[in-house]
Amino acid sequence: MLELKGIYKTFNAGTVNEKRAIDNLNLTLENGDFVTIIGGNGAGKSTTLNLIAGVFPVDAGTINLNGFNLTHLPEHKRAKYLGRVFQDPMMGTAATMGIEENLALAYRRGQRRGLHAGITNEERKLYREKLATLGLGLEDRMTSKVGLLSGGQRQALTLLMATLRKPDLLLLDEHTAALDPKTADKVLQITEEIVARDNLTTMMVTHNMKDAIVHGNRLIMMYDGNIVIDVSGEENAKRMAEAAEHVKTGTVTYAVRDSEYNGVQIHKGDIIGMHNGKIEYCGNSVHDVVLDMMKAVVTDDAELITVYYGADTTKEDAEQVAAEIAEQYPNCDVDCLLGGQPLYYYLISVE
Repeated sequence: MLELKGIYKTFNAGTVNEKRAIDNLNLTLENGDFVTIIGGNGAGKSTTLNLIAGVFPVDAGTINLNGFNLTHLPEHKRAKYLGRVFQDPMMGTAATMGIEENLALAYRRGQRRGLHAGITNEERKLYREKLATLGLGLEDRMTSKVGLLSGGQRQALTLLMATLRKPDLLLLDEHTAALDPKTADKVLQITEEIVARDNLTTMMVTHNMKDAIVHGNRLIMMYDGNIVIDVSGEENAKRMAEAAEHVKTGTVTYAVRDSEYNGVQIHKGDIIGMHNGKIEYCGNSVHDVVLDMMKAVVTDDAELITVYYGADTTKEDAEQVAAEIAEQYPNCDVDCLLGGQPLYYYLISVE
């Protein structure tokens, strides 16, 4: 069981750049929970994972994992309890070492070091069997340098390394975001299989709303360093997964800091339209970004468009947008409903 109690974290405290990243966060995960975490940039998703992993110290609060207090334990001493996969496929592996050597490092994580054979025949057999479960042919390339692998192969290997010795908690920080859609789907499939097989307690951060709905048994949305939506239960998860198979989604929110995406400069306060976790449009007008984003979301076979407007959007503005969408797509029925969600001006589903 993971318990986060009263967690606070502020960066650059006492300066003009002070930022409260986590604000009295309380969260409990039961053993075997697979929790997906969504939210806009700066919501606190990755910071939460970094606090659990010990990358940053908490300002206040406690972190307990299976009854053991991790709060003040340094990062390297938490490694034996945690498995982690990062967004960048280049992280988490040693590029100049072979596949089997990387697996050996992972297999010995948290153990005392000594003088003995580097990799035993028994270990090689184990590594080959584990690699074969990935379905990527890596079991026949065990001496190949990891730096020669593709991004998807490397990320799958990193996932295997993170779970080679069953961790008490698996942390996945947007681990498919840097992959192409086909490869990302493969890595997510492998993730699902490993988590289910080993009954791993897992936290997965993602910007892809469909992935957040389909995977796991609990979905959390974060905003301003706290949890604003928490949906769990097998029946809820089943309904969401069934709906996601037939639904495409688009979201409209705003940038909380300056950034760059696919070569496009995004400035704090810009309005951004996202589809399948990717920024499709960026502008200064919520109205214009919504209508532009619909071009990426609506397909020829679409029949129903549902517009959920958020807490910061007026009913009048939402109805005006819905009316223009209906005019733009006359073959679709358009519903306009109050979602009341923070952060997102609009959540739009297309069936």
